[in-house]
Amino acid sequence: MNFTLPIIVPGNVEIVVASFGGVGTTFLMDYLSKYKKTNFPCDRDLLKHSPVPPISFNREIRFLYVYGDPITATVSLFRRKYHHWQAEKLTRYSHQRDLNILPQTSLAEYATNKVDSFEFRNHFFNWYDNYLAHPTMFIRYESIFDNVRPLVDFLGLPSSAIDDFPKRKKRQSSLNNIEPKTLANLQKIHGSFAKELDKLNDVELKIPSNHRPLIKTYLSYPYPNIILTNLLDFKMIARNNSFTTYKELKRLKELLAGKIINT
Repeated sequence: MNFTLPIIVPGNVEIVVASFGGVGTTFLMDYLSKYKKTNFPCDRDLLKHSPVPPISFNREIRFLYVYGDPITATVSLFRRKYHHWQAEKLTRYSHQRDLNILPQTSLAEYATNKVDSFEFRNHFFNWYDNYLAHPTMFIRYESIFDNVRPLVDFLGLPSSAIDDFPKRKKRQSSLNNIEPKTLANLQKIHGSFAKELDKLNDVELKIPSNHRPLIKTYLSYPYPNIILTNLLDFKMIARNNSFTTYKELKRLKELLAGKIINT
């Protein structure tokens, strides 16, 4: 039986694209996948919104993190009814996980709580600073169309890929139709983080400053705990590997328990 954990990048993946969601990541991944092997745009492998950079020992791999205005991102997630599952993915390793975003939660209800239950800020800085292990480009969604050349160069795409880049489209999610009270509450939740993001350059290339072996990086906190969490989270494993029957999942549990030596 072949299976992967949603914290480990498969060996054939050349580019990992990530974000906290609601920032147009999918269209970019669809484009990149024409030239390089990326993680799944549909997020079947759960790498696209991983709370920390996933594990890879491929020194040639490139990580790309797309970010944008967190208030607009929140509106986008609720508009597409992704809010519940997105919150579950973004906070799945959180020590203080307390999901108050249910499938039936409305944008107004979420805003009334005045708490970032998506943990957008933690997600961003886990990638930007806390657990940076590979060269990673951070690019603001709103500026992608003005920075195609550095994007193509960093990812090692052919020059012809510039002319093939998707045309700019108007975003479907807008703040214009949001009730003033809801918008004010969203500003209280995400406003300070949005100001932090505004101070960044539209495109930033981050290179890990330390030179210790990757094995030591991944043996350090929080990765051992995350690997254990992944092994125990059978729902995530089943989703990640498209297991469809109880028998398959039971066999995986036996494998992890050491009851199966050869598969």
